[in-house]
Amino acid sequence: MWNYQSAKVCAFLLKVFFAAQACRFFVEARRSGALELLLCTPLRNVEILKGQWLALKRIFLWPLIVFLLLNLVPVAFRIYQSVSTHAQSDILQAVVHATQGFMMVGWLAIGLLADISAVGWFGMRLA
Repeated sequence: MWNYQSAKVCAFLLKVFFAAQACRFFVEARRSGALELLLCTPLRNVEILKGQWLALKRIFLWPLIVFLLLNLVPVAFRIYQSVSTHAQSDILQAVVHATQGFMMVGWLAIGLLADISAVGWFGMRLA
């Protein structure tokens, strides 16, 4: 359980960095005058936003994947430890704990992706 709480704190920090990056492009582009140049091109607003999402994906995809995989390490270690050191009767209990661990990491991943999507759109709207 302590691992899940620390993962939530790290996920919150990732969301803060994501929000800052989502807002930063439009603010800096407006300040430097690049936004006017970008809006004078024959690009539609949808294409500009799609480009912003691609840039955010390029920046944050691998850190998010590594974060989620690192959250699976304690679950896998717990499975390995209980299978290698306990009797057959305890293996069922290890499977139950492993299922709970995988469900917690899955729930964290789904919530993280939903929050990042919402924070990204809201940050771009504010900028």
